[in-house]
Amino acid sequence: MNISQPNPRVSQVVQLVLDIARDQNQLAALKSALGELPHWPLAEVEELIAQLSRGVDTSRSDNLALETVLQALAARWQSPLPAAQNRRAEIDKLLPSLQRLYLVVSLDSAIRNYILRLMAAGGSIRSLEQFAENFVADPSEHAKSLGLAFGPLLTLSQPNFAVLFPRLLDGLQHRNVAAAILDVANHAFVQSKLVAHPAAHRAVALHGLLGNLVDRMSELELAPPETGPLDNAQQVVDESVALIVSVSRTLALIGEPLARVNLLRTLQLKHRRIRAEAAGALAALGDPQGIDELLALARWPVVRLRALAYADELGLIDRIDPRYRTEIARAESELAVWLAEPTQFGVAPSELHLLDERQLFWPGYEDAQACYLFRFVYPTAHGGWSNIGIAGPATHATSASLEHLSPDDIYALFAGWQSTHADLYEIDLKHLPDRHREKIARQQAALGDKGFADIHVEFVGRFFGDEFAVAVAIKTQCWGYLIWGDREAFWLADPRRQLSSELAYCIFKGQKLLANFNSDYVVDTSRNAQ
Repeated sequence: MNISQPNPRVSQVVQLVLDIARDQNQLAALKSALGELPHWPLAEVEELIAQLSRGVDTSRSDNLALETVLQALAARWQSPLPAAQNRRAEIDKLLPSLQRLYLVVSLDSAIRNYILRLMAAGGSIRSLEQFAENFVADPSEHAKSLGLAFGPLLTLSQPNFAVLFPRLLDGLQHRNVAAAILDVANHAFVQSKLVAHPAAHRAVALHGLLGNLVDRMSELELAPPETGPLDNAQQVVDESVALIVSVSRTLALIGEPLARVNLLRTLQLKHRRIRAEAAGALAALGDPQGIDELLALARWPVVRLRALAYADELGLIDRIDPRYRTEIARAESELAVWLAEPTQFGVAPSELHLLDERQLFWPGYEDAQACYLFRFVYPTAHGGWSNIGIAGPATHATSASLEHLSPDDIYALFAGWQSTHADLYEIDLKHLPDRHREKIARQQAALGDKGFADIHVEFVGRFFGDEFAVAVAIKTQCWGYLIWGDREAFWLADPRRQLSSELAYCIFKGQKLLANFNSDYVVDTSRNAQ
C-alpha cells in the first residue's frame, strides 16, 4: 500500500470529513462519495481508515462525519455483495487499522461503539478477542450508543462466541458496560451457544453486587439527590436499574439459591421494571412470593410484556388475568415501554386509553397489520399533559400534540414518518438547481392568487419521482401548511401551530401511501388547495 500517493476517492472522503468539521452542509456530499464504498477494493478501505486515524480531529465526541464513514463501512458487509460473504476475512484484515482508530478517538464518542460493532460483526477469533479486550481495558463512555457495539453479538451467527469469555466478564468492573456484558452472557446461554453460563463461577460476587445495588436504589428512592447535575443523577439511576435487571436475570439463569435473599429485597423497591425482573428471577427459582408478584405485575403496562414473557417461560401464562393477555393489552404495553425509555420520556405514563384500532396494509409489510392508537397521560402540576401514540407496525409518539387530528391523519402521520425508500427523501432549498427554485417561485405566485399569503417554502420533498414544495402559509387568516407539486396541492390548517412542516409532510406522504396500499382508504379531498 503506497500511502504517499493516496487513491483520489480516498482523498476525497478524507477531505470531506475535514470540511464537515467547519460546514455540516457537506454531509450530503460525503454520503454520496461513500455510496460506492461496498465496491471499493479492501486496500482502499484500509487506506481510508489509516488516513482518518492520522489526519482527522478525533478528539471531538460529536464527529458526525466519522460516524457517517463507519456507518457506510458497516453497510459494506450488509449488502448482497461478495464483500458481505467475506466479512470475517475482510474485517480481520482491517483489524489493526480499526484498533488504531479506536485508540485515538474520544472516550465519550459514539465512534468507539461504531468500531466495536465492526469488530463484533467480524466474528472471527481475532476480532472477538480484540472486541473483548477493548471492553475490559479501554471501554467507550458513550452509554447511549452502547447497543451498537453489542448488536452483532445478538443478531448475527457467532460460531466463536466462547472466545469472548471469560475475558469479557472482567469488564464488569466498569459500571457503564456491566449490564450489557451480562446481557450478552445471558443471551449466549439461553440460545445454547454456550454449554454452561460463563458467569456461573461469579455467582457469589454477583449476589453481593445485587445487594449493594439494592442498597443504593433504596437510598435514592427515599432521598433523591438534591445537588449536582440532573443528567448525572439520572445516569446513575439508569445504570443502576439496568445492572439490577441484568444481575437478577443472570442469577436466575445460573440457579444460584443464595440469590433469593437479595432478590426478595429487590422486590420491595418501587421501580416496576426492577420488581418485574426480581419477580421473574424468584419465580424461576421456585419462590412462591416471586410467582405471586409476577402474576400481579401484569396489570401495569410498562412491565406487562416482561411479566407475560417470564410467565410463558415458566408455564404460568394461564394464571395471568386474560384481560392482560390480549393483543390490545400487549400493544398498550409496547407503547408504555417505549415511552419509558431514557431516550424518550424516561418514565411510563400514568394512564393509557385505546383511541382507535384497525387493520391496515402498512408501508414495509406484506400483510395487513393490527394498528392501535392510544391516548397517554402524564401528571403535571397543572393537572396533566396528554398526547396520542401508535403501537403495532410502529411504536412511536411525537413531542408535538396530535390530539387535534383525526385518527386517519394520525395513522397517515406515522406511516409517512416510518416509510423509508430510496425515492423518498427531502432536499434543502439551497441544494436545488436555479431552474427548480424559479419554478417553485412561479407556482408560489399562482397559489397566492388563490388566497394563500405569507408562503414560506421550508424544503422540497421527493416522492417517487414527483417533487413537492413544503411551506408554511396563511389562508383566510388561518396559519397552516401548504404542500404542492405539478398536479396537486394540499392544505393542512394548524391555527394553534401544534405541528411542524416535517410532520405535515408526513401526513401528506402517509395519506398517499396508505391509499395506495388500502383499497378502502379514502384521502380527504377537502384539503385540495387547487
